[in-house]
Amino acid sequence: MKNVGYNNSVAVIGANSKAGKHIATAICKAYRVLLMDTDAMQTTTLANEIRNITQSPEAVETLTCSKDASWEADVIVLVVPVALQPAIAQKIAEVATCKTILQIISENTNHSSIQNLLPHSNVVSVTLHDTTAIVQGKNKVAVQLAIHLLSFTHWKIVEKKVYKLKENKQQLNIHSYKK
Repeated sequence: MKNVGYNNSVAVIGANSKAGKHIATAICKAYRVLLMDTDAMQTTTLANEIRNITQSPEAVETLTCSKDASWEADVIVLVVPVALQPAIAQKIAEVATCKTILQIISENTNHSSIQNLLPHSNVVSVTLHDTTAIVQGKNKVAVQLAIHLLSFTHWKIVEKKVYKLKENKQQLNIHSYKK
């Protein structure tokens, strides 16, 4: 685990949400965290909490713009209500090229993937149910990165894979990871 000289950064857009706070504090010892949310006071409080955890002022930065946070980040975690995700996806599309984006969704929410709004990014859908994260995506490397990041949360991680079979049939395989 890297504690000094962060090589990678993760933007958490919607950092003040319950899941956003949990992810940010879980990964902060291994990754530089870029926090973005609309309530600057809450975001500053979270940033101070992360500085206390890591004992490093370089471990965290607060930003007020999702595009700026996404531009600076290697990985983007989108933890905002599903209704706001398409607008944010359009705003960050220009700077999210070739980046992995974790689209965090609560279990009982009707949603559609933002992959079509981010055609040059690798979107991984993460559906949360209590302490379980169901991970699904088309890019194997991006899915493995998402699983790695989420492993810091101590949530049970379930990878949902869909494989194409002959004659356009699909087979669903589910793999569970325990920490």
